[in-house]
Formats: sequence, C-alpha cells, structure tokens
Amino acid sequence: LEGYYHIEASNALEADDDGNLRVVYATKLTVTGPDVDGMLASMTVALAKRGCSLVSLHAAKSEDSSYRKNGEEEEQEEQQEIKDVFYVVDRFTGQPFEDDELYPLAESLLESLRTPMAIIMPLGSSTSGTGDNDGSGSDMSSLERVFAKQPNPPYPTREEQITVVTSTGN
Repeated sequence: LEGYYHIEASNALEADDDGNLRVVYATKLTVTGPDVDGMLASMTVALAKRGCSLVSLHAAKSEDSSYRKNGEEEEQEEQQEIKDVFYVVDRFTGQPFEDDELYPLAESLLESLRTPMAIIMPLGSSTSGTGDNDGSGSDMSSLERVFAKQPNPPYPTREEQITVVTSTGN
C-alpha cells in the first residue's frame, strides 16, 4: 500500500531488549504513510475524542525519493513518509483499550487523516481559508499534492489500511 496510510492497532505482548516477552500497559497505534502538515494534530484530536490518554508518542519521518507509476519506478520530488507510534490508555480506566475497541480506534485515526488540521485551518490564513499558505500562490493543498502523485484507483479499502493485533496475537 505504498503511498497510502496504514494503521496498526495492537495490544500484543512486546519483546524487551533481552528478547523476553512483556505485557504492554498501553494500546499501541502505529501510523505510516505520506507526511502532510497538520496530521499529527489531527490524529491527537481524534484520539482525544475517542477517550484516549496519551502515554507516549514517537514521531519519525523518512524520505522516499521515488514512487511507482504503472509498475515502473520513477524519480520524483522527495516525499516525506511518517511512522508515528502512539501508546494510549483509556482516559477513564487508565488501562489499554479492549481488543474489540482496536478497530474503531484505528478507523478514527484513518478518518482524521482525510482532513488534517493544516487543511482545515492553514497557517497564516483566516478560519474560513482553504488550501495552504506555502507562498507559491497555489490553492492546491499539501494533501492534494500528495494524492495527485498517487497511482490511479482502485484505492485501498479500510480493511487493507487497518491491521489489528489483539492481546492474543490474532
């Protein structure tokens, strides 16, 4: 699913530095995909709306200078890719989310990526503005630029974009 977002929601045991499995006392949500301004803000708002309390966050970027078009690799301008890992607990119980709540959490994150905060309220614009303020004079938003480079449909389904790993490893 290169060029699209993927979310993994997990309550699975994790290995420590010595390779021993240990219980994780938070639900792990891993988001990978193209970087767009405002995404991190949008995802944290979505998690807060779902009753999450953030225990830990690791946000990272990598550059991918190529993408595939019609099965062939072509050089394009460098596209930043993100890998953001959220560790969250239920705000009301202080515990990891139940396994049956993992898919809805992942869906909320995926939905938040459709309208990043920078698209809703671009930097340097009024609350009624659209597009981004990159100084180019273009009304095309950063999200539109990312998806303009993507292969033509079929687009991945939600099921292809979300992976759930329960506490039993299923």
